[in-house]
Amino acid sequence: MSAPTELAKRRAPRPLIADWWKIIAMGVVLAGLIHVAFFYETSPAQPLGSGPPVAPMQVEVPIVDRDLLATVRDATRAERLDVEAAPLAHLLELSVRVVPTIAVALGMPEEPIPLSVLRADPSVYRGAYLAYEGKLGHLAPGAPGHPIEGYQIHKGWIDLEDGEKVLFQVSLPPKDIAVGDWCRIEGFFLKLLDSNHFPTANQAPLLIGPELFSRFEPWAPVAELDPAAFASMRDGIVENGWFVDMQDAERGLAESEQDETLWLLASYVAHRHGGPDDTREKWASVAPFVTKEQLDRTKYGQVQAGTPFRLLGRFIRAEWSVASPNPIGVTHWTQAWVQIRELGSKVVPVWIPKKIDAFTYNEGLEVRAYYYRRLVYPSRNDATVFTPVFVAADLDRYQPWPEHPTTTWVKYGFVVAVLGVIALFFVSALRDRRARDQFELDRLERQRRRRTKGAEQPAQPVS
Repeated sequence: MSAPTELAKRRAPRPLIADWWKIIAMGVVLAGLIHVAFFYETSPAQPLGSGPPVAPMQVEVPIVDRDLLATVRDATRAERLDVEAAPLAHLLELSVRVVPTIAVALGMPEEPIPLSVLRADPSVYRGAYLAYEGKLGHLAPGAPGHPIEGYQIHKGWIDLEDGEKVLFQVSLPPKDIAVGDWCRIEGFFLKLLDSNHFPTANQAPLLIGPELFSRFEPWAPVAELDPAAFASMRDGIVENGWFVDMQDAERGLAESEQDETLWLLASYVAHRHGGPDDTREKWASVAPFVTKEQLDRTKYGQVQAGTPFRLLGRFIRAEWSVASPNPIGVTHWTQAWVQIRELGSKVVPVWIPKKIDAFTYNEGLEVRAYYYRRLVYPSRNDATVFTPVFVAADLDRYQPWPEHPTTTWVKYGFVVAVLGVIALFFVSALRDRRARDQFELDRLERQRRRRTKGAEQPAQPVS
């Protein structure tokens, strides 16, 4: 009886794992789908690696010709009655390129250098970029003689609080500054000057700068926006999808930071930042800027300045610059570029009235932004690119929303139910397989018995 039993074993079906590998594979795939659908958190963009931190605006610092300035003389009264033409032309040409960020890079001191220190050894400070504040005492009309075509020389002086005078020559006409107004002069120190009349001066410093700056009275924080305040903005005229008149649409942050409309919106944004209405829960009801319809509405001027939007995207780059004097207390501006995946990976600028922290390239963002105006800039292939500009108090890193307890119970309950169904199918399949295996063994046993019975019967004689 042993031989048939061994035969039956040899002909028995393969183990369950050999035939049911598809079920196991299906279970693995299903487990992966459950993980993606219920446990994998997505963000607007996943960090792909570290990049350069937020950097200062790239500027070219002008180089002062020290050898040329060494020819300036102001030791005697006779020498202080005249201005050397070549050094003056040199500093006028350099000063046109100076913006606040360059002024800081040139080493402009935060506090004015006392005139007594300056007079003690003027050669030490010759060519240094200095700043003084006072009342405008005189401003002459623009005169020819500027080394750069298209510019004029505007001469005048300011009266300091102690009665001393600082003379200046600038290249740009002052804006909204009248005699008697408080103002600020920044420029390269050329020499000490004497004057017998208009003004009467003795060893007054002469600064060569780009322009005069107003000294603003501080504004109260802007709590509400008046739409009429933005009616004067000139951010282009669009017809049939094309800019037929650029107006001021090509002016970037560097050219716009002295605009009153930007001050209004920046003050409003900063005032609301961190307040009771600036929580993430409140902003969850604000529409994200993700549709082409929203983009087209900004292009055609159908979105009011100050309209809030959530910008869901990734950080591309940012650069900060030193702010010009302003009434809202901003010391730095940052221009950050955010890429929005849903808009075909379009990159939009966000202007921030502060120096922001470091971010990494491609880091996920959720920015609480306010629409400002339209901007047109040239791309790398010299094409004209339109983009809306937004203003925000800061950049916010994307954080997944906390999960509601009910969602957690539903999630794990679903997983348990799926696993229970998988176990039920597996047990049912195992039971069916065992029944088929037993049926096959019984069939083999019946065949063996029939063969044995046939062998035991005597052979019938042939007639």
